[in-house]
Amino acid sequence: MGVRASMNGTTCLGMTKSGNPCLAKAHQSGYCPIHDPAKISKREKERQEKEAAVQAAEVMCKPLREVIDVIKTTCKGKGWKVSEQHFDNKTGRHSSLEISRAFNKGGIYDTVTCTLDITYNRDKGIRYSLEGTSFYKYGIKDLETAIRSDLQHSVSWLTPLEKPSQTNGNDPLQKLELLLSRFYRVAHQLTLRHENRETLLIRDEYDVQDLLHALLLTLFDDVRAEDPVPTRASKASRLDFFLKKEKIMVEAKMTSETLRDAKIGEQLIIDIERYQARPECETLVCFVYDPGHYLKNPKTLDDLNRKHDRLKVKVIVYNP
Repeated sequence: MGVRASMNGTTCLGMTKSGNPCLAKAHQSGYCPIHDPAKISKREKERQEKEAAVQAAEVMCKPLREVIDVIKTTCKGKGWKVSEQHFDNKTGRHSSLEISRAFNKGGIYDTVTCTLDITYNRDKGIRYSLEGTSFYKYGIKDLETAIRSDLQHSVSWLTPLEKPSQTNGNDPLQKLELLLSRFYRVAHQLTLRHENRETLLIRDEYDVQDLLHALLLTLFDDVRAEDPVPTRASKASRLDFFLKKEKIMVEAKMTSETLRDAKIGEQLIIDIERYQARPECETLVCFVYDPGHYLKNPKTLDDLNRKHDRLKVKVIVYNP
């Protein structure tokens, strides 16, 4: 059958790199695993797939990498040191930089540190936030201005960055929207604990509720957790949060394989109808947390952003 015989049975039909017959034991195909054409083809296919995945990841991460390179150059030129604390190699959407500089104040050096969180979205462009983390804040405003200017002049595809809009610090709805817009940053920061200590990981809707409850208490005095669906058979139910003084109801949803566009929309419509019957509730804020990008067209939920009879509805979707 074309298979070489050996003292131990049959040997591989393949040839070594040196041109000598392979003396390894042959399998049913007549070849050893190294020289088996089918296995060679499979290995080559796997290699090509892996190489394609690496190239795809590089393409996906390229926009954020380009932005980071500009920021690093700007910081270096202004005398700041930069270290990359986190880069989301899976999606190329998020990164965190630690920035520091020592300032000489009358012979005494004060070290100023700050964190730069960056989010890239193909449709929304770049969003970033520079936050001082040290007691002294020298030079941070100047650095932020330089970063903004250099990004606009150096990154050709970047849409003009809008300055943060001025908000009324006493407007509870604006405060709430700002808090929800930073939810992901807080959730991510919790994963960066010292010495890998235990933390809250956002895996499902209950985790979103727990973190949201804590964050709401930082801004509002009277936050009441309410169960819109009675508990049955000792099974936990989701919670909504009522800001009594502000007459705002806040509910959180987290998308998943089984909770996508159509089902989210159906649930929101039911929730709106339920809260229309509550005279003490004037505004309903629905926070849809979509870090896994299960929503195919989140813009469709914007249709709910209006007054439903007397109830004002605001849907905030976060899909970084």
